Amino acid sequence: MRTTSGPWRALALAAGLWMAFASPAPALGAGDDAAPSPKPAPKTETPPAESTAVEPAARSKGRKVELKLVIAGLGAEGCEVEVKPGNPAIEFEPQTFRVPSNGRAAVTLKDVELLGVDRNCTFAVVVREKDQDPKTIYRGFRLPTGPASKRSGDLSFTCFLSSASRIAELQSDDRARR
Repeated sequence: MRTTSGPWRALALAAGLWMAFASPAPALGAGDDAAPSPKPAPKTETPPAESTAVEPAARSKGRKVELKLVIAGLGAEGCEVEVKPGNPAIEFEPQTFRVPSNGRAAVTLKDVELLGVDRNCTFAVVVREKDQDPKTIYRGFRLPTGPASKRSGDLSFTCFLSSASRIAELQSDDRARR
């Protein structure tokens, strides 16, 4: 008869202990004499207490982001701007507003919800000026992790753009190129 060495003996001992203690206990069969379990007391119907917590539907489903726009080269009449989601991984309600001739405006986007795991928040900013084609500019940033309660203040993002009339002026043929 062959004797087993030290490491094999330890392995066999560990496997035996695992089989003895880690395997589930055998179930009691119908023929076994088991003590009958006591019947639970009948439940009385009680009206549900009114909850003081806010219902999930009433809660905000996303974050609040303040988008600050600085548009260079606007005319005296300003422009119309539409801010909408830049890709399918972000959802919020599109907003349209008027930007004055100084080119500065701020819009607060409520319930910005990210559907992707990368936390990239992309906006499509459509600038509509008089006598110009609409110009769509995509801008974005990465949202920080963690709930809003851990952050101080709202999220803010400043977006610098050039107006369509300014770009048309720079691309005109009468301007000398260097």
